[in-house]
Amino acid sequence: MRITWDGDSAAVRGASSAALEISDGGPTPRVIPLDSTHLAAGSFTYARNGEKVDVKLIVHKQKGGDLREATSFLGKLPNPKPAADPDSQAQRDQMASQSAKIKAELNSQTEKTRKLEKDLQDMRLELLRERQRRLNNQVPDK
Repeated sequence: MRITWDGDSAAVRGASSAALEISDGGPTPRVIPLDSTHLAAGSFTYARNGEKVDVKLIVHKQKGGDLREATSFLGKLPNPKPAADPDSQAQRDQMASQSAKIKAELNSQTEKTRKLEKDLQDMRLELLRERQRRLNNQVPDK
């Protein structure tokens, strides 16, 4: 449901802020604060839950006082979206399965890479120790 108002009106241009108060069958109305930018846009989209919706726009003027405008909407709820097409559901399931396999393979490759990096680091340390040992063997005794 799209709620609209005149975003160019003098009342809106002179407002510091506003609020939409929406009663949609619940025990308390839902209050949506609107800053001057959203107020100037002149519309708000709302997903209604009931067949009757009461809307109140409360504009807070910069120089004090509030302006109020109210309206009601009465109409059947939109038809619920049809259940997902079995073919598209099967395709989503297949893609989810492929995604899981790819993630598992990626995790496996990541672990192999970590192990290889550790082995490489160990080999570098061993070569460094071996080089140091050889240098120590070449130093003449005094």
